[in-house]
Amino acid sequence: MKKIALLLAIILLVATPIKAYAATPREAAIAPNLTFTGTTANCSVRIIGDASNDSIEATIKLRSVSSVIQTWHITGNGFISWSDTAQVTAGRYYMLTVDVWVNDESIGQTFADGTCN
Repeated sequence: MKKIALLLAIILLVATPIKAYAATPREAAIAPNLTFTGTTANCSVRIIGDASNDSIEATIKLRSVSSVIQTWHITGNGFISWSDTAQVTAGRYYMLTVDVWVNDESIGQTFADGTCN
């Protein structure tokens, strides 16, 4: 009787479905930030690739309504944290645009904006 109970227990364990959970793949993310200190624009961008070995390229532009104030080109692998400053005029609206390519494929453009007070 013990052998039959043991055999049934083993069969139930083997027949019980086991759920396997795959890791959720990481998606590329772009996080621009634009703040002002007096007439200095503080520009920063964080870019996270899909994987740690992803080749990342970005073109960052600080724009006013009518012109491009400054352009930066940055590259890295997997993750980039970048910042720089530019001189701006008080009372005007500015936009920091970021175009990103991961492994030579465009993942789009995003922006941060604000008015220098």
